[in-house]
Amino acid sequence: MRDSFGRLIESYGWRASAHRSIGDFLGAFEAQPRQCLVLDHNLPQQNGIDFLEAQGTTLAMPVIVVSGAENQRQRALLAGAHAYFDKPPDCTQLIATIAALFRALP
Repeated sequence: MRDSFGRLIESYGWRASAHRSIGDFLGAFEAQPRQCLVLDHNLPQQNGIDFLEAQGTTLAMPVIVVSGAENQRQRALLAGAHAYFDKPPDCTQLIATIAALFRALP
C-alpha cells in the first residue's frame, strides 16, 4: 500500500517518498523536511498513532492517518491528525484532503 500511495500522490504532480518505518521516515525527514505526512497506523516497531501522540506539536506539518484497525479515528484526531481514513481509503477523497491541506499551508 505504501508504494501505491506514493504513485498516487506523484500522479498529481507532487513529490512523494515512501518509508518502511518511522525510523526510516525520521532519517529522511532530517535531510529534507516534508509538507504533509500520510501515516499508516500499522507500522513495524511503533504504530503510527503512538508516534503521533509522542510527537505532540513538534511535527510542523499536516498529518493524515490511514488505518485498517477499528475504532482508531478519535484517537488519531486527538493525537493531532488533520484527517483520518479507513483502509482502503477513497483515493479521490485522499487527494482532495491533501490538496486542501497544501492550500492551508503558509
